[in-house]
Amino acid sequence: MAKAASQSVNFFDLVNLNAFKSGQKLGTKKSLQWYRQQVGKIVAPSRASLMKDPDRTASNIFMGGMFLYFYEAKFKKVLPYWDKFPLTIIIDKKSDGFTGLNMHYLNPVGRLRLFEALLSTMNNRKYDSTTRMKLTYNILKASTKYAAFRPCFKKYLAGHVRSKFLSVPASDWATALFLPVAQFQKQTAAQVWKESQAIIRKG
Repeated sequence: MAKAASQSVNFFDLVNLNAFKSGQKLGTKKSLQWYRQQVGKIVAPSRASLMKDPDRTASNIFMGGMFLYFYEAKFKKVLPYWDKFPLTIIIDKKSDGFTGLNMHYLNPVGRLRLFEALLSTMNNRKYDSTTRMKLTYNILKASTKYAAFRPCFKKYLAGHVRSKFLSVPASDWATALFLPVAQFQKQTAAQVWKESQAIIRKG
């Protein structure tokens, strides 16, 4: 049974503390599996409480960073489904919005595998405020090891972002990756993941 995090301890900090105690090394296959299991053992915070974190909320995004935010799709009436609380790795930023990889469109195992491949694009291994993923659409399209990016690649309009951004530092990427906070509209997560697998197989 998942245990509740202490009210006085931030969820991300709690997971990091447990990671330190267990000797986890960020970015390894072993550690990614550990984070996936660990996040499942602790009662995850609500979306609203995550967005109230004063140390991580931000007004702006930057390329190569990971962010959570509330979003209202412009064409929500015609889209078959969409995620109201994306977890996005930013690829490109323009005046009217940005493109990125919403990792929620893959099931946890798929997320782990794609994320593991994406780690090769990091600009450094410090896992601090300077760490970014150096991604472009052409880089993702050019290699089969990133094939799972296709259903995750999305464009988001700045005018339809409904909150500030939660900036996820590199030290917390693995924790955020497995948080059960996706908020799919009009379809269940299981159905979205099934359709994502079909997109990947189609190529």
